[in-house]
Amino acid sequence: FVGVSMLLFILGDLVTSNTGLMHRNSDVLGVIGGEKIHYQEFEKRVDQLTENYKLNTRTENIDQNTTDMLRDQAWNLYVNDNTLGLEYEKLGLTCSSDELFDMVAGSNPHPQVVQAFTDPNTKMFDKNAVLKFLKDLPNRDENVQRQWKSFEQGIRDERVADKYRTLIKGGIFTTTAEAKAAYNDNGRQA
Repeated sequence: FVGVSMLLFILGDLVTSNTGLMHRNSDVLGVIGGEKIHYQEFEKRVDQLTENYKLNTRTENIDQNTTDMLRDQAWNLYVNDNTLGLEYEKLGLTCSSDELFDMVAGSNPHPQVVQAFTDPNTKMFDKNAVLKFLKDLPNRDENVQRQWKSFEQGIRDERVADKYRTLIKGGIFTTTAEAKAAYNDNGRQA
């Protein structure tokens, strides 16, 4: 009985595992929100993040800690896309092109835009420099265009996440009865 049980256990493991008799090696790294994350897609995203990091820091070589950080960031992007991203879609939360333009060259620009387009001599934000950059963008290097698109997507995602947090915050409140009960509970001494 013990021998048959062990044999069935081993055969069951071989049949159900990804490396067993019935399956080829799988390239699925994980499943998030019912969506399979494939190795090639993951590595492509890591390569994109690595390229952006190199462009931003103006360096060619990155150390292992930075590589690990970028891999974690890529995974967290998948987690965010496949969990909160689905909730954003259900609620219809988006960032329009007008909102995006306002965050880049409007009256209240994003802090990273302000940082990038602040004149080092006057320490003042130059809105005209932003507009000139955007007009000249199609004529710039392909890497610069790709980096700008990635930046725009990042601030667009940030705006949608801010809208979601605002919705959640607006839905959380304490009634007067709950506040009185909490006050009375805190005031009691045993």
